[in-house]
Amino acid sequence: MMISIQKFETWAIKPFFAIFNFISERITYTFAIAFTTSLGGFIIAAYIALFLYATVRFDVSNTGQDFVILFSGMTLFIYAPLYYIHFGLLYNAGVPCFTKRLSLINTYIVHNTLHQTIDDTEAVRLLEALEHLPRDNMTAALIYPSIVMAGVCVYEAIKGAFTNALFLLLGISSAIFIYVFLTYIVAELLSGRMRRKIKWLLVKRGISFNERYILSIRGKFIFINIMVLVAMLELGLMIYYNNYDIFSPIPILFIVITGFIVFVILFFYLLSIEESLSEIESAAIDLARGGSGSLFLPYLDKELINTSKGFLAAAYEVNDIRRNLEQKVEERTKELNQALTALKEKNDLIAKELKIAASIQQGILPQTPVVFNAIKVIAYNRASSDIGGDLYDIIRMPNDCLGILIADVSGHGIPAALISTMVKISFHESCRKYLLPRRIFADVNNQLVNIIRTQEYATVFFMVIFPTYDVMYANGSHRKALVCKRNSGRLEYWDTGGIFLGALPNEEIGGLFEDNFGILEPGDRVFLYTDGLPESRNWNNEEFGDERVEKLLLETLDMPIDDAKEYIIEQWEKFLGGTPPRDDMTFVLLELDPIMHKALQHREKGQELYAQKKYTLAIDELKRGVIMNPEDMTSLLLLARSYIYTRRYSNAVVHLTEYVAKKPDDSMAQYLLAIAQYKLHNYEEAYKAAAHSLALRPSYIPALYVMAAICASLHKTNEAIEYCNKILEADPGNIKAQKLLQKLKH
Repeated sequence: MMISIQKFETWAIKPFFAIFNFISERITYTFAIAFTTSLGGFIIAAYIALFLYATVRFDVSNTGQDFVILFSGMTLFIYAPLYYIHFGLLYNAGVPCFTKRLSLINTYIVHNTLHQTIDDTEAVRLLEALEHLPRDNMTAALIYPSIVMAGVCVYEAIKGAFTNALFLLLGISSAIFIYVFLTYIVAELLSGRMRRKIKWLLVKRGISFNERYILSIRGKFIFINIMVLVAMLELGLMIYYNNYDIFSPIPILFIVITGFIVFVILFFYLLSIEESLSEIESAAIDLARGGSGSLFLPYLDKELINTSKGFLAAAYEVNDIRRNLEQKVEERTKELNQALTALKEKNDLIAKELKIAASIQQGILPQTPVVFNAIKVIAYNRASSDIGGDLYDIIRMPNDCLGILIADVSGHGIPAALISTMVKISFHESCRKYLLPRRIFADVNNQLVNIIRTQEYATVFFMVIFPTYDVMYANGSHRKALVCKRNSGRLEYWDTGGIFLGALPNEEIGGLFEDNFGILEPGDRVFLYTDGLPESRNWNNEEFGDERVEKLLLETLDMPIDDAKEYIIEQWEKFLGGTPPRDDMTFVLLELDPIMHKALQHREKGQELYAQKKYTLAIDELKRGVIMNPEDMTSLLLLARSYIYTRRYSNAVVHLTEYVAKKPDDSMAQYLLAIAQYKLHNYEEAYKAAAHSLALRPSYIPALYVMAAICASLHKTNEAIEYCNKILEADPGNIKAQKLLQKLKH
């Protein structure tokens, strides 16, 4: 019968642990790790001694005795003391370890026993320190032997033969390479039990922690292969340089020692895998028998840590299900629960997809408020389920016209949502071609009839607001628009004849689409809404009704439009009293804002005066417009330009600074700011603004000239000349650039 790795452990690994425990109980935990892992250095020393004996010609360089003395001395008086003190040889005598992590380990692990009084934070830190311990040991095993290697190689290169130094470097490097890996896997093995003990302690206390990995099983396997290749290379060099027969004593002994080292490393490598698989098997059996299935592997390989995390996640889910299930259920109930679980998963998937669809649907609705040409538009949409068939849109049309759309698609859910999206797309397409609502209706109807193959249709109200505030509108079997006139305080109703869209082709309905005219005056409001508002019912089955809608609109006439929207929603929800809406509810409220309208008039007057070069008068008009509507960027920029023309550069800087803060990518504004700062002799600020303008429009000649002038004022002559040359490359006849260039060169 074959002996498994774990059986071999009983007479190989346990005595090894006995040595480690003996030292740990009498000195320190980290020193015990370092000392035990360094024992592998003896067999590696024999391995490398054979290679050096066969390849290094100390008889030629006559430095053999010096090498032995130097190598032994540096090992005994540099490597060993530093390495062992690094890991806490003198920690109990008051000499700290070389790193805080090692000192932390020795503080809480005394005589190979973990202090149970350690607090939660320190326990997490201690776990992290133990996870880094194999890597820290590996690092030290690399640094200190490398010091010895550097000393003997440099000495041999200076005093002996350079070829000998190369072989020394190759041989000792390969030995360090093997030694580093061996110290890592031994330290990983020795510290694994303590890591697992701390993890159990943290789990019992309910403290979360993150398991870290250092290397991977694949990485270790690659190392072993590299080590074998290096050993084969060294064996070849030994045979080549000494003409050894392959069966002579030195090569045979080298092969035996190499094989033993490979065996030891493979043993530890396979041991980590077998122990981990055994732990996983035990945890799975424990979980199957009703236990917690807790699993904490003692090794730090990436694959093992990830497997442990995945198993723990699965065990947590299993235990969570157990806690929520009945202790005992009949077989049929169990089958029913399984069916219900599968159904719930499908339902959850559908619900998740519906939420995504709802998010997409909300994304295609324009965000409000929207302000255009003193018209302020605000809207509200609420679907009765995750997604609905109501739609509103705000469409910028040719000739500075604004289109306002509200639609209600028959039905609910996904079909209605899809058709509402088609309605939106169709209206956008038609609004690029036509301005008259009836023409737009006919074109949209034609598109929808060719797409919709079901019985669904859409009721639609659409209005076009012209720059003069004349309005043309059309109604396709939708709710009529409510228009609240500011001057009279009365309601008007905008309505036309017309049939819903998408049901019948244009040939069958003839000229049923109509449009009509209206006009908006400052302060007038228009309210568009779907059936979901007046047809809502509360717990008493009472309908909200059209009268309440009209009353709310009149009540909110003196409120700001944003407050009016919130008040309407609040009163509607108060009426429902928690009753779920039976239908989608959407409304659009728009107003010809009187203040914005007045500001727009000031802007138009200012533009007219600016065009007549009456800049002082233009400033008065534009200032009034900006005060009334600070968000009017057109007025703000024109005001700044007027200040520049009147040489009031400080005022121009104030307004241009405000403008570029909101629209930093406007190259013209940056150019104007550069001019104003230049005129005020603020050359550094002018330089920044001009650079920004040129970054946006590199070939803009006015900005290039201003930048050249600024550079000249900053005594950046070469840069100024460069900008002048750029101007002349694009415009060879530019007289201003020629004069400035001539001045700069003289």
